[in-house]
Amino acid sequence: ADTYVSLCDVARSLQIQGLFIALNLLVVSLRTVSLVSGLHSNLGLILNVIGVSMPNFAAFMVLFGMLQIGFVLTSFFAFGPGYSEMSDIGLCIYKSFSMLSGDMIFADISRVDNILGPIYFFSFYILFYLVLINIFV
Repeated sequence: ADTYVSLCDVARSLQIQGLFIALNLLVVSLRTVSLVSGLHSNLGLILNVIGVSMPNFAAFMVLFGMLQIGFVLTSFFAFGPGYSEMSDIGLCIYKSFSMLSGDMIFADISRVDNILGPIYFFSFYILFYLVLINIFV
Protein backbone atom coordinates (compact mmCIF):
# COMPACT_ATOMS: atom_id res chain seq x y z
CA ALA A 1 0.00 0.00 0.00
CA ASP A 2 2.91 2.38 0.70
CA THR A 3 4.31 1.84 -2.79
CA TYR A 4 1.01 2.85 -4.38
CA VAL A 5 0.79 6.02 -2.29
CA SER A 6 4.34 7.00 -3.20
CA LEU A 7 3.57 6.46 -6.90
CA CYS A 8 0.56 8.77 -6.57
CA ASP A 9 2.85 11.39 -5.09
CA VAL A 10 5.31 10.90 -7.94
CA ALA A 11 2.54 11.26 -10.51
CA ARG A 12 1.30 14.43 -8.81
CA SER A 13 4.79 15.92 -8.72
CA LEU A 14 5.31 15.05 -12.40
CA GLN A 15 2.05 16.76 -13.27
CA ILE A 16 3.09 19.89 -11.37
CA GLN A 17 6.49 19.75 -13.04
CA GLY A 18 4.81 19.55 -16.45
CA LEU A 19 2.77 22.65 -15.63
CA PHE A 20 5.91 24.56 -14.65
CA ILE A 21 7.65 23.50 -17.85
CA ALA A 22 4.66 24.63 -19.93
CA LEU A 23 4.58 27.98 -18.14
CA ASN A 24 8.31 28.47 -18.67
CA LEU A 25 7.99 27.67 -22.37
CA LEU A 26 5.19 30.21 -22.65
CA VAL A 27 7.32 32.91 -20.99
CA VAL A 28 10.30 32.05 -23.18
CA SER A 29 8.22 32.21 -26.36
CA LEU A 30 6.68 35.56 -25.37
CA ARG A 31 10.11 36.91 -24.53
CA THR A 32 11.41 35.69 -27.91
CA VAL A 33 8.59 37.50 -29.72
CA SER A 34 9.36 40.72 -27.86
CA LEU A 35 13.10 40.45 -28.65
CA VAL A 36 12.51 39.70 -32.33
CA SER A 37 10.04 42.58 -32.59
CA GLY A 38 12.81 44.93 -31.56
CA LEU A 39 14.89 43.73 -34.52
CA HIS A 40 12.32 44.48 -37.20
CA SER A 41 10.05 47.53 -37.25
CA ASN A 42 7.02 45.75 -38.77
CA LEU A 43 6.93 43.24 -35.93
CA GLY A 44 6.94 46.12 -33.44
CA LEU A 45 4.01 47.64 -35.31
CA ILE A 46 2.10 44.36 -35.06
CA LEU A 47 2.69 44.23 -31.31
CA ASN A 48 1.50 47.84 -30.98
CA VAL A 49 -1.70 47.02 -32.87
CA ILE A 50 -2.27 44.02 -30.61
CA GLY A 51 -1.71 46.23 -27.56
CA VAL A 52 -4.19 48.84 -28.77
CA SER A 53 -6.84 46.24 -29.59
CA MET A 54 -6.46 44.34 -26.32
CA PRO A 55 -9.39 46.06 -24.48
CA ASN A 56 -11.78 45.29 -27.34
CA PHE A 57 -10.50 41.73 -27.52
CA ALA A 58 -10.94 41.31 -23.76
CA ALA A 59 -14.51 42.60 -23.97
CA PHE A 60 -15.23 40.19 -26.83
CA MET A 61 -13.78 37.27 -24.89
CA VAL A 62 -15.88 38.12 -21.83
CA LEU A 63 -19.03 38.24 -23.97
CA PHE A 64 -18.04 35.04 -25.78
CA GLY A 65 -17.33 33.29 -22.47
CA MET A 66 -20.61 34.35 -20.90
CA LEU A 67 -22.60 33.14 -23.90
CA GLN A 68 -20.59 29.92 -24.03
CA ILE A 69 -21.28 29.24 -20.35
CA GLY A 70 -24.98 29.86 -20.93
CA PHE A 71 -25.12 27.41 -23.82
CA VAL A 72 -23.06 24.84 -21.91
CA LEU A 73 -25.37 24.97 -18.90
CA THR A 74 -28.44 24.85 -21.14
CA SER A 75 -27.13 21.78 -22.94
CA PHE A 76 -26.23 20.10 -19.65
CA PHE A 77 -29.65 20.56 -18.08
CA ALA A 78 -31.73 20.10 -21.23
CA PHE A 79 -29.92 17.27 -23.01
CA GLY A 80 -27.64 15.73 -20.36
CA PRO A 81 -30.07 13.11 -19.05
CA GLY A 82 -30.85 11.75 -22.52
CA TYR A 83 -27.59 12.32 -24.42
CA SER A 84 -24.49 10.66 -23.01
CA GLU A 85 -22.09 13.11 -24.67
CA MET A 86 -23.66 15.95 -22.65
CA SER A 87 -24.09 14.12 -19.36
CA ASP A 88 -21.24 15.98 -17.66
CA ILE A 89 -20.28 19.69 -17.61
CA GLY A 90 -16.84 18.88 -19.01
CA LEU A 91 -18.40 16.91 -21.83
CA CYS A 92 -20.80 19.79 -22.53
CA ILE A 93 -17.86 22.20 -22.79
CA TYR A 94 -16.08 19.81 -25.15
CA LYS A 95 -19.20 19.29 -27.27
CA SER A 96 -19.84 23.02 -27.43
CA PHE A 97 -16.35 23.71 -28.77
CA SER A 98 -16.63 20.78 -31.15
CA MET A 99 -19.87 22.33 -32.43
CA LEU A 100 -17.88 25.50 -33.11
CA SER A 101 -15.47 23.47 -35.20
CA GLY A 102 -18.27 21.94 -37.26
CA ASP A 103 -19.55 18.91 -35.36
CA MET A 104 -23.27 18.63 -36.20
CA ILE A 105 -25.33 17.14 -33.38
CA PHE A 106 -28.77 18.18 -34.59
CA ALA A 107 -30.14 14.64 -34.85
CA ASP A 108 -28.84 13.66 -31.42
CA ILE A 109 -30.26 16.60 -29.48
CA SER A 110 -33.51 16.58 -31.47
CA ARG A 111 -33.96 12.95 -30.48
CA VAL A 112 -33.65 13.95 -26.81
CA ASP A 113 -35.99 16.96 -27.02
CA ASN A 114 -38.07 17.69 -30.12
CA ILE A 115 -38.79 21.31 -29.20
CA LEU A 116 -35.69 22.57 -27.41
CA GLY A 117 -33.22 20.65 -29.62
CA PRO A 118 -33.82 22.63 -32.83
CA ILE A 119 -34.13 25.91 -30.90
CA TYR A 120 -30.81 25.27 -29.15
CA PHE A 121 -29.06 24.11 -32.31
CA PHE A 122 -30.12 26.98 -34.57
CA SER A 123 -29.71 29.69 -31.94
CA PHE A 124 -26.20 28.38 -31.17
CA TYR A 125 -25.11 28.40 -34.78
CA ILE A 126 -26.77 31.72 -35.64
CA LEU A 127 -25.31 33.45 -32.60
CA PHE A 128 -21.83 31.98 -32.71
CA TYR A 129 -21.18 31.53 -36.42
CA LEU A 130 -23.07 34.38 -37.98
CA VAL A 131 -22.57 36.98 -35.28
CA LEU A 132 -19.65 36.35 -32.93
CA ILE A 133 -17.22 34.73 -35.35
CA ASN A 134 -17.83 37.48 -37.90
CA ILE A 135 -17.34 40.17 -35.25
CA PHE A 136 -14.05 38.55 -34.25
CA VAL A 137 -12.78 38.26 -37.82
